Amino acid sequence: MIGLSLTYNGTYLGGSDYGVIVTRAARLGMSDVQLDLQYYGGIDGAASQGATLIPKFWTDVCMIQGVSPADLQTKIDNVLFVLDSRLGEKLLKYDRETSLGASDVLDRQYYARINGPIILNYIGHVTVKFNINWTVPSGHAIGLAQVSEAPVIASDPDTFYLPVSAAQVVGGNNITDPVYTFQNNTGGNVTTVSLVNVTLSQTCRWTGVLVNTHYLRFDSARQIVERSTDGVTYTTAMSGLTAGDPFPMLSSRVRSEYTLSGFSSAANVTATYWEKFI
Repeated sequence: MIGLSLTYNGTYLGGSDYGVIVTRAARLGMSDVQLDLQYYGGIDGAASQGATLIPKFWTDVCMIQGVSPADLQTKIDNVLFVLDSRLGEKLLKYDRETSLGASDVLDRQYYARINGPIILNYIGHVTVKFNINWTVPSGHAIGLAQVSEAPVIASDPDTFYLPVSAAQVVGGNNITDPVYTFQNNTGGNVTTVSLVNVTLSQTCRWTGVLVNTHYLRFDSARQIVERSTDGVTYTTAMSGLTAGDPFPMLSSRVRSEYTLSGFSSAANVTATYWEKFI
């Protein structure tokens, strides 16, 4: 990674106002897994009902070189302003993964924040070396752009696939959590909506009143159901969700089959998601 830099919160830190060069990075390939252990009563052992990734941590070794002591200090001040951890998690992108223009560019980014102090080690009057300790709370990377699909629905029930194209599969190597949006175009009210990911055997059902032209949204990432009159401003509609129903997820590296029911003739459907990488 010698000679390469990074972008954080939309600011390229390799620019002339910052001058950051990442000289070495030790990246965590996959986070430790936290198991949901259910211990047996009265006997040894346990069963695992599931697992989640714990946050990722790694350190970048960096340097800044100025043309004068004053120029160096200005660049340091600019860099620390951008990296302020009080701003929360922001998108982190590396030159190595996003901007070389080569066939092996990885095209991914991380929601990250600073974890620990930045200690400046001066080398002479115009050069400084320092470490940036990162944490990625989600434990995974995401693609550079959100994927949006618009399957065609014309009957009740109807089957569709994600991705829509039969020549594609979902990218990444980790299960992802789409946002499904349905606009009622039946000409009347819809009172029950059922979305089934047949591939994963996951069914999410909602009961209520969805007026013609209004929108219903199943947000698997936030685990919430919402309604909207205009597709812009949404309000929660969790009371109509069938208790215990999971929000349908989306597996990577396959094309998943879905069934949608409740719209007697037609609905506009969109599904948006981020490709995820362990």
